[in-house]
Amino acid sequence: SQIERLKGNVQIESEPGKGCMFRLQIRTQLATANVVFVNVRGVVHGIPIEFLQTTMRISQSDIVNVDGLDSVAWRDRTVPVRDLFDVLELANSPAYRPPADPEPARQRACLLLRVGDELGAFLVDRLLDTQEVVIKPHSTLLKRIRNVTGMTILGNGEVCSILNPPDLVKSI
Repeated sequence: SQIERLKGNVQIESEPGKGCMFRLQIRTQLATANVVFVNVRGVVHGIPIEFLQTTMRISQSDIVNVDGLDSVAWRDRTVPVRDLFDVLELANSPAYRPPADPEPARQRACLLLRVGDELGAFLVDRLLDTQEVVIKPHSTLLKRIRNVTGMTILGNGEVCSILNPPDLVKSI
């Protein structure tokens, strides 16, 4: 009854002669995750590290067009690549700074995310650090904002969005 009061459930699996397994599922309002922080046009975002396959530095000359998608080579595969700023569709947001003068030969930080068998590469301005954070999920009004799974508060008091890698890879 206490678990039901917390909007959870109990599952019981039993096999004669082998034993019994009780599975308790309880909804929580807060979760923790290890995230890698990235800077995109002056705004910090977090990405759960469990989806991070690797990081690399690439230049514009490393990007090739394959089947109409910008792609980058990685371990004998071509992986679609996009600027995270464009994927988040926040060009009109006042929080983001306009890009500095483009430097065509400049290398940029790139995150390679793996979701199941799917890979996606995302260009960011800077890799910052990794940290375990407490993630507060969205309220029910904002439950399904594309590409965002929740929010956290950084040490400096700023609110930081935690991005949703499955959504990001689908967005490519």
